[in-house]
Amino acid sequence: YISGFLNLVTGMGENDTSIFLSPVVEELMKLLPLLFFLILFDPEDRALTMLAAAIGAVIGYFASLSNRLGLDDIDTVKAVLTEPEENAPYYVLFVADLDDADGSNDDLDAILLARIDEVNRKVSVLAIPGNIEVILSDYDYHPATEARDDGGNARLITALSNLLEVDIAHFVVTDAKGLSTIVDAIGGVEMTLEQEIDDPQAGWEYFKAGDYVLTGEQALTVLRADNYHESETTRGENRCLFGKMLMQKILGSGWLSFANITDIIAGNVSTDYTAGEILRLARVMRGITADDVSSGIAP
Repeated sequence: YISGFLNLVTGMGENDTSIFLSPVVEELMKLLPLLFFLILFDPEDRALTMLAAAIGAVIGYFASLSNRLGLDDIDTVKAVLTEPEENAPYYVLFVADLDDADGSNDDLDAILLARIDEVNRKVSVLAIPGNIEVILSDYDYHPATEARDDGGNARLITALSNLLEVDIAHFVVTDAKGLSTIVDAIGGVEMTLEQEIDDPQAGWEYFKAGDYVLTGEQALTVLRADNYHESETTRGENRCLFGKMLMQKILGSGWLSFANITDIIAGNVSTDYTAGEILRLARVMRGITADDVSSGIAP
């Protein structure tokens, strides 16, 4: 009721209200019993009581934020993820549901696998073609883009883990709108395009070969485009380079702050990562450069 009232008063809209205001309302409501206690019994050690309330509010807010980051199928996803060994490199699977510019193709996933080495502060990014074949529940080979239709995110994780013979520790998924919002929020992504792009199904903009700082909408066009002589290879190269530059900018620039996790990430990304884990990763990897991020394409 309170969130609905705030939605009407602020005019923020249901989505923004649920993302930015509802968690605050929820945590304030959790503090009401403590406030009633303070008013009724007036304990002498008020400072200690208020400190406990503040700590409880912070813990509660982080828990609420992590819930907003959480996947709808978080339990099944966690069941197939592998906890990394202490101080050992680990793998993170990233998926972006891109769709065509006109929304006609809902089978256009960009898939990246990142190997993160926190000790040596290195990241390796592998672009995985959506048409790479994996074994699904019928024990036959299918394009990887069909895996989630077969058994959700968990099926995709398991299929790629088996194919690439690596354990996957974390999973991150977004969509075209979420990816575009993040790219715009970080000030764009620098990329060098080796070939021109003129693909109406990917987006309305034409790109000559050359250097760009891509906006969110431009990034979607580049990631979707496949009207090249060697379409899968060139698109894979573009996605690989984009993933490398995006990872470097998000982790290396210090952009991944608590405020940005709250305002940007939580509304546009779903993951098994908690807010605290994301902040820790950002702290460890802060300052990495493009030279610290390598990339390649799965054959």
